[in-house]
Amino acid sequence: MRMSHRKKIFVIAAVAALVSLGALYGAIVATSAYIDDQYTSLHQGCSPHRTTHLVVIENDIVQPSHTVAARCDTLTIKNMDNVDRMMAFGVHDHHMTYDGIETRDLLRYQSFSVTLTQTGSFIFHDHMNDEVSGTFEVQ
Repeated sequence: MRMSHRKKIFVIAAVAALVSLGALYGAIVATSAYIDDQYTSLHQGCSPHRTTHLVVIENDIVQPSHTVAARCDTLTIKNMDNVDRMMAFGVHDHHMTYDGIETRDLLRYQSFSVTLTQTGSFIFHDHMNDEVSGTFEVQ
């Protein structure tokens, strides 16, 4: 039984599409692994996709005011107030660097995240209004 010309073209197109999809999937997997390796390298051996702890600033109040997390988790600070903030790590006027950040502008309704690479107890605050502050502990 001979296959018609149209059927041959359809089979060839279907095989080409499957090969292309397989190559695309392989490229995505390889890229994802590369990005994960880069993240791990930048964040002191921590791999991505760990637990995220959310801290929200609203009405000049940090909630929760204290967060306990594991090393390699992520801390996200979100500004839900109608004012821009300049977030800093450490006590006011004696800032320290945490995950490569000493201060970070935090615009209204925006957020930023740090990977919790250092263990211990830490403070963050709004440099412009240092009563807006919180703490986190990394175990």
